[in-house]
Amino acid sequence: MEFHTAGRVTDTNVLEPLILEIETFLGEPHDGNISTPNEFVAIWRDLIGSEFSRCLQCVEGLYSGMEVYGEPATRKVNKTVTETLQESELDLGISWHNGFFSKKGVELLDEKVVNESLRWLANPKYQNVLVPFQKGLSHLLEGTKHPQRFGDAVTDMYESLEAMAKIVTGKPSKDLSASYEEFIAKLRLSASHKTMLKEYID
Repeated sequence: MEFHTAGRVTDTNVLEPLILEIETFLGEPHDGNISTPNEFVAIWRDLIGSEFSRCLQCVEGLYSGMEVYGEPATRKVNKTVTETLQESELDLGISWHNGFFSKKGVELLDEKVVNESLRWLANPKYQNVLVPFQKGLSHLLEGTKHPQRFGDAVTDMYESLEAMAKIVTGKPSKDLSASYEEFIAKLRLSASHKTMLKEYID
């Protein structure tokens, strides 16, 4: 497993940071050094077990780890995952967009609510918004098998909205319940959308 970025990256240099990133992404402890592809694969299998959702999370962690090697590396992961989903004999009900799986719904709605949001949240200044947003999508996906995750998805999305409110209002010390009126005012929403957002915050 060699990746070509500015120079040549050896197996030892690549595998250890990658597995560490995947374990961190999953919230798993790191134990031992990785120096060969076989060791990497063995830990990968242990992390996944028999859980489909864990497999998806490992792929997301892999993409996150590959980001340090630049756009060619992440483009290769994107291509591989996209082609794998397209070649599946069954519709898995999921889509992949630049490092993240999400549950497929209505195509137009997915594009506006999920894919478009992920595109502009990729700006580094929205990092605190993007992370809980991605977690919320992940918990929504997991909720099809573990319904208790749906509650986690709501919490994550509220955290994402709160982080956005801090950026919009320029008041990073205030939580959403204390600054929502100013937040709503700055967004210049229609009356119906103001009511919708206020009810969600409440």
